Formats: sequence, C-alpha cells, structure tokens
Amino acid sequence: MKKTNFINLYIGYDKNEALAYHVLVQSIIENTSIPVRITPIVKEQNPEFNRVRSDLESTDFSITRFLTPSLSQYEGWSLFVDCDFIFPSDLAKLWDLRDDKFAVMVCKHNYKPKNSVKFLDKIQTNYDRKNWSSLILFNNSKCSVLTTDFVNTADGVELHQFNWLENDDLIGELPLSWNYLCEEENQTLPPDGIHYTNGGPWFQATRNTQFSIDWIDTRNRALLADPYSDNTLIIDGEEYEIIPPRFKAKGLKSDYFQLMKNSNESMYHLKVKSNEHRGIQHKYPYIYMQALGAEFAKYFKISTQEHRIVRLNGEDFLLTKDIRGTNYVDGMEPLSYYSDKVIPKTRDLNLLKNEMDRYTKQNCADFFTSMILFDTLIANVQRDARSLRIFEIKEQIYVNEENQKIKTNHEFLIENNYGNFLFSKNKENNLYTQDVIIKFIEEYKTFDVAMKFFNALNPENLIGIIEKAHYLSDSEKDECCSLFRKQFEYLMPVENFVLKYLGHSI
Repeated sequence: MKKTNFINLYIGYDKNEALAYHVLVQSIIENTSIPVRITPIVKEQNPEFNRVRSDLESTDFSITRFLTPSLSQYEGWSLFVDCDFIFPSDLAKLWDLRDDKFAVMVCKHNYKPKNSVKFLDKIQTNYDRKNWSSLILFNNSKCSVLTTDFVNTADGVELHQFNWLENDDLIGELPLSWNYLCEEENQTLPPDGIHYTNGGPWFQATRNTQFSIDWIDTRNRALLADPYSDNTLIIDGEEYEIIPPRFKAKGLKSDYFQLMKNSNESMYHLKVKSNEHRGIQHKYPYIYMQALGAEFAKYFKISTQEHRIVRLNGEDFLLTKDIRGTNYVDGMEPLSYYSDKVIPKTRDLNLLKNEMDRYTKQNCADFFTSMILFDTLIANVQRDARSLRIFEIKEQIYVNEENQKIKTNHEFLIENNYGNFLFSKNKENNLYTQDVIIKFIEEYKTFDVAMKFFNALNPENLIGIIEKAHYLSDSEKDECCSLFRKQFEYLMPVENFVLKYLGHSI
C-alpha cells in the first residue's frame, strides 16, 4: 500500500462523552508520527441523516459511523474510531496496514460482553461480530452502498455485522492490539489502542476501570496544554499557578500537578482521583483515604502535610501543602536516600529506628511508638523507608516560632492512607502484630508515649471525623467506621499491657 501524507480520521462524537473525544485527540497528537486530519462525526451537523435513535443505540454515533465513506466522497481510505479510545502507539503503523483488496479492515474480536447493561444504563446488545465496527478502516470506493439514505433505513445489526458487503472476503483483519477491550477477557497485550468499551474514567461509575491511569495521564497533559487556562487555577477563591514539578528529579514522571499559591508563593500538590497509588490498587480512591488519614493525624497532634479535598470542574482532587515549599525547610529526603542498610520498602521497626537514630543523631523511639500505634489504628501499611523523611530545618525559625509544624528533623509523617491494608487488592505487607508493638514499647520503655496515645483515643470523636468527611459516600463511611472499630479492638490488648506496666488497674 502506497503511503499517503496524512491519515483521514473520523471519530464518533456524543455530547455525553465530549471529554473522551478530546482526550482521544490528545493521545493521537502526542503519539502519531504523520499528520492526521480529524473530523468528529456530529449527528446534528449531518441534517440528511434523519434516522430516529432507538433504545438499542448507546451513543449518537452508533449508526453515524457508517456515514464515513460518504463524508469522504467515496475516495481513498478513512479510519473511523469510537471516541472512547486512546492510542498509546503510533497510528501511522495502523494506517500502513491498509490493503486495497478489502472494502473494510477491522479487529475481529470473538467474545461476548460480560455485562448486560452498558454505561449510562444503556442496553448491552449481543450479536455476532460484536465490536468489530468500533474501529474500521474504510476503503471508501468499495463502500459506495453506504449512502445516507441507505444508512437511514438499514437494520442496525446488519450494518454492524457488515452484511451490506457482497461477501465476507471483503473484510480484512487487523491485529487485535489496536482495539483492546478493557475489562474483557482474552485481549492482546500490550495494547496499541485502548478501548474503554464498558465505560471510561470520564464516568463516575467506571472511574477506576482497567488502564484508567493511562487515560487520566493523557487528560492531565491536555489540561496543562490548554491555552485558555493560562496555567492558573482558582481553588476556593485562591489563585494557584501550575508550575513544573519543583521537587521531582529530572526525568521522573510526576503523578501530581505542582502548584504555587500566588498570594505567598507556598507550594502545593494537586492529585487526581484514582484507586491506584504506588503501584497498589485500592478499593476506594487514594485521595479520600489520604485526606481521612490526615484528619486522624491532626486529631492526635501528629505532624503531617495538610490535605483537603477540593472540587474542580465537577471532579474531586487532593490539595496537599508541600512541606518542602515552606521557608523553614531547606531539604527533605526519604530515609532510604541516606541509608545503605535499607531499601525503600523496608518496614523492619528496629532497623528503621536505628538508621533514623544514626542519621538524625537523636533517639527516635518516642516518634516510632506514636507512628506504629497510629498506623495500626488506621490500617496503614505504606509507612516504610521511602515515606519516613529526614528534614534539614532552619533552626532559628523552628526554635523561635511555636506555630511551626516541624520541631525536629524527623517527627513528621507522610503517607497516611486510611485503611489501605484492608481496602487494598495487594496485601503483600501485613500490619504490625500486637506482639511486635508490645515488644517495641517494652524494649525502648516508651510506655508514657503509648499511654498518651491511648488517652487521646476516643472512639466517638474519631468516628465523628469519618461521618463529617463530605467526600465519602454513605457506604464508604460505613466501611471506614467498621474498620476503625475493628482496629480499635485490635489495639486494646496493647493498651492493657501498657496499663499493667504503669500500675493501673484494668
């Protein structure tokens, strides 16, 4: 096939999936090596198409896709795709697969959908050659039967099964990787084209579908490239500027927007809503559980970064005060950066404490006691040598100003992910056992620190924090409360041990 100097691309458009269309275009612009002429097929822009949409048509482009040859004047080749794709691979490679002996070329899936209902509660119809028509290379001159009048009246299933062709020999086959059906079985990895056929991350109900992170990352890059935003955001009446990640090593990928608050030039992170964090899939959005964990830390007067859920354009984000952007912190690095005795995932308490003691030149037993009791209560297993940080602090500031959060170079927690042990799909790490906690308290004689924690441990107050978390659904609140009660009971033998040691009756 002789190469053309551009790809003639038509994309199905539906106002309910407008964002999906624009993110698809972004992925094509980013990854395609030759020019692409992109035309959205908008039903209202084709007045001669007057077919009445049936209940079986889940989108405006269910049938309008078959207008592609007529819109192309029946000349050359055209590519049609649904809007619920992104393409991480070069679309030119797909374009080069055109073969003039075929009238159409498609990915010939052989599968039956798992669900009877599609996104937006649309009926999921099941028929042979299902999803073949979601990506079509049209050899337009051989598809002249697809006039507007014909498409207006033809049976929908007959259209999608390509029964309007003289014979099946005119249907060429494309590699399945170009139409990877998310959440379906027997798909070809790695995908060249990701098809969110069961609903994508732009819908709340399918926010965390397979490959959602790829779509969200593409959307984020599209937002940053928006010339109308001028790289500024207004959050709760305050203006923030989007800047390059200031504290990310060059070449490393960032999972957040770096913001600078214009009123005082302090630094913030803005993280998108996702159920994945540090390579682990969670039952509930990470940003919600991190915000809830931070509220618990605040209750126990444990120093941590300030977190709050903010809403922008109808979507929730986690806004985090970046402690590295304050005027009394010169530097902040994970313990694993300083010590060659630990790796980032190290969770051995004694090893971590000894290394922290060594590099801070302080006894960190009190800090570790509060930390492990707190992490056990919120069921957090993401505290390791990567999230334990050593700070370089401007001493003259933190000594003289009582309101500064960091008083030493280590008593500060990052990663307060509520419930991630029990809500996670990856349980490689375990919570500290009662015996391990008791042994640590006994070995380092931190009974008073433990008792201070238990004295503050008021179930009614802490459940109240969960109930007031406006960003949680009722079912999420119920499960978070249930988890709290379970962990509260789990810590009671530890409290009893501490009370006995201190001579209190139980």
